[in-house]
Amino acid sequence: MKNKIATIFVCLIMLIPAVAVALETVSHNGAGSNTGSGNIDTRISGITFYQVDYVFHNGRFLNSDTGKILIDIPTLSQTTHLEKGYVNVFTSSGWVIRNLPFDKSSTYTKKSTYFDLGQTGNVRTLKVYLQVTQNIQTRFTGILTTSYTVYDTIYGADGDSESDDFKIPKAPDMSSVQFNPSEITLSYTQPNHHPSQNVETACMQCVPAAYANNLQYLEDTFDISVPDVHVPGIGYRDSGIVIPSDSLVGHLDVYMKRKLVNRSSGNGTGTENALNGILKYASDNSIPIDIEHQGIDGDTCVINAGKTSMGMGASVNWNYLINEVKYGHAVTLRYWRFENGIHYGGHKVAVVTAGWYAGAKFIEFAHDTKQTCGDPTDSFGREITHSYLGLNTTDGNFTLLACPAADDPAEIVRIVTMEANNNAPYQPVFVSGQMYPTSNTSYVYTFSTNDPEANLIYYKFDWGDGEFSDWLGPISSGTPVTRSHVWNLGIYGIRVKARDQFWAESAWSLPVFVLVDVVVILGELYEIAVFDLPYAKIGDKKVDGLLDRAIKHLNKGLDDKLWLDNSNLDQKHGKKVFKEGKAAVKDLQKLQKDKRATDSVQGTCEDISFKIAALNGLLANIALNEAQRNGGTDKGSLKKVAKAELEFNKGLDQLGEGKPDKAIGHFGKAWMHSQKVIG
Repeated sequence: MKNKIATIFVCLIMLIPAVAVALETVSHNGAGSNTGSGNIDTRISGITFYQVDYVFHNGRFLNSDTGKILIDIPTLSQTTHLEKGYVNVFTSSGWVIRNLPFDKSSTYTKKSTYFDLGQTGNVRTLKVYLQVTQNIQTRFTGILTTSYTVYDTIYGADGDSESDDFKIPKAPDMSSVQFNPSEITLSYTQPNHHPSQNVETACMQCVPAAYANNLQYLEDTFDISVPDVHVPGIGYRDSGIVIPSDSLVGHLDVYMKRKLVNRSSGNGTGTENALNGILKYASDNSIPIDIEHQGIDGDTCVINAGKTSMGMGASVNWNYLINEVKYGHAVTLRYWRFENGIHYGGHKVAVVTAGWYAGAKFIEFAHDTKQTCGDPTDSFGREITHSYLGLNTTDGNFTLLACPAADDPAEIVRIVTMEANNNAPYQPVFVSGQMYPTSNTSYVYTFSTNDPEANLIYYKFDWGDGEFSDWLGPISSGTPVTRSHVWNLGIYGIRVKARDQFWAESAWSLPVFVLVDVVVILGELYEIAVFDLPYAKIGDKKVDGLLDRAIKHLNKGLDDKLWLDNSNLDQKHGKKVFKEGKAAVKDLQKLQKDKRATDSVQGTCEDISFKIAALNGLLANIALNEAQRNGGTDKGSLKKVAKAELEFNKGLDQLGEGKPDKAIGHFGKAWMHSQKVIG
């Protein structure tokens, strides 16, 4: 039944295809299993490889088997002529870098991930097969003939370690990351993130720094007031001295009771001190934020200075993480490295992006990899790191790949401004567009809405033929959005949904029906009465009698005095069209149950019943759209429009439940309420 409605009235919602089609491929050296439109036997500009030297608070390990790739996104985009795409690398260790995404529109111009270098010692060159494509790769091999220079880089690896021993992190193993084109590709990036929100971090200062980064993000995004400046700094716990005196991260050092000697020597920060510190800092400075935590101590609430962090469960949860990022909340993530029950290190980061690529979960986060180690001038180390989650990731058992310092998240803390109780945009409304387009011709349609908080808005079009637009925007609240589309012959319902920059989504707009190559509603009803139903007769007295009754009702609804034109009804008499249409449908429904009617007759009656209901729905929708556009803004008019919308939606529901007679009844009421507004 629903398929009939989709054909006659409005297409049901369909999933957006997950995988983009490759428009251009830039690859290296010979044919792999994913060859593109051309091969280039040179190194691609914008891609640099490194070998990681690990630095600990009491030692260091040079020339590890962990490699790092850094992509300079503007340069890579210019070289490959791709606005966005994926980087894949095959080495002697296999497919080591899998679908590392880049997007020229991002405010972050550089992105990194880590991989298995496949060798230790002082590695100077690396032979690879490297490919940059616009589509996701599901498998990847190639001939290793291009050599890239490998540079040294330092990674401060022990974070807030509780052990005086250090353990060399294992090189990332990407073998469990698999991609399935039939699964979801969707990502959420917090709005307004930019490099200045990622502060240079002192030794083992990642916890205060992650909170400082997120407080700055909240201040930039929600216009709350954070009294201290987001610049590098340290704060001495015992004396309360902060250098420089207005450093946000330096003040959080003090509030979180972090022990330190100088920027190059200090201890980490535990969960309890971190939560108590951020609560007291927010309380002392009247910062209107709401805090939740999950993972360590997540089964209890933490209360300090009159503020509370709500415990959201003792195990980290992917759905919790993805939803917090989706709605623009500030998210910190602490991950650990345990081996044989010993805690060897941890790191806390500010999560920027999370999602899926062809079903593979991933996160991206902002942090400082060096934390002053090998970075005495605080000029290097800040980066966005991309990391896929292992195939065995379940609630409470995350496996972060491509994270050298650790691999198992143990704590998520989200912070949202209390003033940012964000509301979704209002339901979009139709502004303008051709109601009777011609097939294979592009037509423009305009919708608009407002956001309660005047946030930026994105729009998605459902064209009613199975095609959906991407999210279009950002567009200022109240500014109309205009897009064009081409249809084939048929009747289609256009709907538009809006979301704000924090992913709060509106309801779909009421469908606006377009009749492609269908010139008039009156003509459609006329054809049913004059051609379709008479030709359904089979010579049976009872069957043909019911068909004649239905034809008679339809003819009464075709009376000239009921119509203003071919698609609009007379305000005084038009309600009779709905009355006669409903009566005709009831007769046809009787035939659907009559054993004397052939299968062909029953099928014809079912199809025509829904077509009559759909055409009555179009009449109601045309009137409702006029009422929405031209009705007054007084309370009475708005109330009448609301009643019309309610009845119209009831009609859609009844049609979806296979009750076209009841649907027509509601469409008639929607039309009458609309007339009261049109006047």
